[in-house]
Amino acid sequence: MAGFTAWLAPESSDEVKEKTGKGLMTRRECIATLAALSGGSAVLAACGGGPGRAPSRPELEGNAPFREAPRSASGSQAAEPATLTFAFMARLGGIPTEANNAIAAWNAEGIDGPTPRAQLEAVEISRPSGKSWRDAFWEFVVARDASGVPLDIAWMHSALDFPRAFTHQILAPLDRYAQTDDSDRLESFAANALQLSRYQRQLMAVPLAVLPAMVMYNSTKFEEFKVAAPTHTWNHEDFIFTAKSLTRDTDGDTDIDFWGYSEWSIPGWLPFVLQEGGDAVDLDTGTIKLTEPAAQRGIRFWQEIGRIHGAMPHGPDVDSNTLRGTINGQRLQTAMVFTPFFGRLRADRMPAVIPKEDRSGVPLGLQEALVMPVGSQNGDAGFAAMLHLGHHIGQVRLVPAVTEAQGFINKPAGKYMSLLLDPVARDVLLELLVDSVPSHLATSTVLSWRLFSRLTLPVARGQVSIEEAAQNAHDEVEAYLTPKPPPTPVPDST
Repeated sequence: MAGFTAWLAPESSDEVKEKTGKGLMTRRECIATLAALSGGSAVLAACGGGPGRAPSRPELEGNAPFREAPRSASGSQAAEPATLTFAFMARLGGIPTEANNAIAAWNAEGIDGPTPRAQLEAVEISRPSGKSWRDAFWEFVVARDASGVPLDIAWMHSALDFPRAFTHQILAPLDRYAQTDDSDRLESFAANALQLSRYQRQLMAVPLAVLPAMVMYNSTKFEEFKVAAPTHTWNHEDFIFTAKSLTRDTDGDTDIDFWGYSEWSIPGWLPFVLQEGGDAVDLDTGTIKLTEPAAQRGIRFWQEIGRIHGAMPHGPDVDSNTLRGTINGQRLQTAMVFTPFFGRLRADRMPAVIPKEDRSGVPLGLQEALVMPVGSQNGDAGFAAMLHLGHHIGQVRLVPAVTEAQGFINKPAGKYMSLLLDPVARDVLLELLVDSVPSHLATSTVLSWRLFSRLTLPVARGQVSIEEAAQNAHDEVEAYLTPKPPPTPVPDST
């Protein structure tokens, strides 16, 4: 498990200095280098951050300046408020129950935290009929800010779309608060999880949970067609052979009735792009990389699964349903798809690792995090509470962002029994974490779907070149992430 340990442990500033081979660096260069290699609170200490001094932050061209929660006139830590508001979406999975449990534990001082501490006040955000989770969250945050009673802390889920929230100025950046006595708790979070929580060289969230991509395969069909199940060491050649072996015309009418591989929630080309050393978009640096050669090599390999090997839907007659494994109205008529890790989904839907060659490339997305909504008047106290709450909540998520908890995935004990997985799912998860690469695209289902229509489907149909599709996808990402005015609050008609 040496690789697993290496994935968890941020490097020290001495190791960074040795790797960069540089002498004196500007503070901006230092922050950028350490943020990429460490991801922990050591960034500010090593680069000269101090009380009352916010780190410099290069802003992407055309982007509006960040709005930050105010501090006292001297820049020192403000007095502890009596109450902090803690918002979360009602009826979004088990989040309301767990948020209320955490609030109760915090208020009873059952969670480590500052002394004295502010009490937490629960604020449930409802989702009106016909409105998306994302829009309901955004409008509520903006309405509270406009009313003069902004929220202090919020529990965000990937359904609320982290990349869009990071780029559209509804959240406050956190680096200026990472200079308090509590900031060393940042080092308890995995470096990859912190990297996913950054935008424009700024920490925007305290991560709670991450999700690596996996192969979900239909074990019943593997057995029926007498095809060997995926192993932890399978490579691209094995993957293509397996997919071809499972692609069948079961009724002899020359039409494929069951595919070896098809698209699902993770773009099928993304793991291969990452394995080529490429990426789709990096919010920390503000770089869209889809037109780079590494990205296009990965997309081409994915396209050839269908075009050359005939193991996934391809050709001019393919539509979105067919590419996603729907045949004659029946969904998931496919042996394998790439999807976020959710353990063993059901008896015949089994998890497996992503096939690879020499380079790792398992997309890792941010699933849950604590954020500070724009306009909060209690930045110092809110950030300190977020760190302690994040450590407490993040220990027991399905794939926790807390380093200590990840160490208990192999052998859960005590408070980590909630991490108990069946042996197959556990072993797959540990392998996935070793090979994981943080991906802001894997974090956003909305952006993944937009690229399905701009890149994935056109390339599978063969209607555009890979170069043209990559440029179209680049333009789509750029437009999607370009900051726009926040939604106008809808007046309450009651």
